[in-house]
Amino acid sequence: DYVFAVAVGSLRGGPIFEDERTVVGNPLEQTTTCSCGQFERIGLLCAHALRVLDLMNIKLLPPHYILKRWTLGARCGTIQDRSG
Repeated sequence: DYVFAVAVGSLRGGPIFEDERTVVGNPLEQTTTCSCGQFERIGLLCAHALRVLDLMNIKLLPPHYILKRWTLGARCGTIQDRSG
């Protein structure tokens, strides 16, 4: 595993950077884990993790990062309420 320190910034009006985040990347498994925890909280990869995937020369988003709820197939299937 590789450990990266990543700060995402904006160049509008001068360089303004967010707090630095620690991202652990595994190029063999094509995984990243960021200290901001965005993927674990809401299911979307953060810019920090995307940058590390790019640095590891992973140019296509690995399928395990595409959750069913963000796909066209998310509406397929049955949904039951709490009473069954």
